[in-house]
Amino acid sequence: LSQEYIKETLKQEINFKSILEVAVIGTHPLNWKTWHVAKRFGVVSKDSKYDKRAARLIKERFKNTPLDREIMRELILEKYDLKNTLEIMEKIKQEIITIKYVRVSEFSALARPILDYARTFAALPLTVEKSIIELVKKRLEETNNKLLCLTCGNWETVIKPKNLMNVDINCPRCRSRIVTRTYVSDMEIGKIIKKKQKKKKLTRDENIYYRKLWKVSSLIQNYGKEAIITLSAYGIGPDTAARVLRNKTDEEDLFRKIYFAEKVYVTTRGFWKE
Repeated sequence: LSQEYIKETLKQEINFKSILEVAVIGTHPLNWKTWHVAKRFGVVSKDSKYDKRAARLIKERFKNTPLDREIMRELILEKYDLKNTLEIMEKIKQEIITIKYVRVSEFSALARPILDYARTFAALPLTVEKSIIELVKKRLEETNNKLLCLTCGNWETVIKPKNLMNVDINCPRCRSRIVTRTYVSDMEIGKIIKKKQKKKKLTRDENIYYRKLWKVSSLIQNYGKEAIITLSAYGIGPDTAARVLRNKTDEEDLFRKIYFAEKVYVTTRGFWKE
């Protein structure tokens, strides 16, 4: 992984709670917590022995109920430190905490067990529950995206994919179709576009980012709203998005592929000590 890719990822606005809710699906900690909370709620008798399959069925059956919310609340409270994670990530963005990049020939003693754990998720199922696909769809269609014109550099807007018509996306000022997309809190993108418009020399990092914006624009020109939805997902950049969009067969298959791509991202990146 390049330093630029890591820097870009660390700048992203990440909803860690949503990532955890996806990452823990089907895991032992979630099943175990489901079983014990279900006992307290009287869903299963107090003397019942733990049953992994029954725990999964309970979690699915009581989705979006007080029982489901209590399961996730307790699991996150007991196993994860979201408050300090968010504080650390914010300090990294503000460069209060700096990241030192070191190339090594082998993984460290700390990294090895993390990677071994991540490998247990490598064999993803061929099918996924339709209800999970619907959750992914709802989340991505509700995600705010910042759109900007790369031609005139004088237009930008924030919009949710659900409010986009499935037609060509154009700049309302100059009518250009060279429109790109980024996350809402990205305050550097406008400066880079203006700098390019004035024919000023970009730094190496700015050039890399600007080329990425053109890749994103190309995807939007070819796939429209679906490109913006795909790029809204966790850990999906223009290269992965191109592969997902190129291989999807229909809308349901698109969100299924996005779900699997997010799962891979979470299991291979989500355990890093940042």
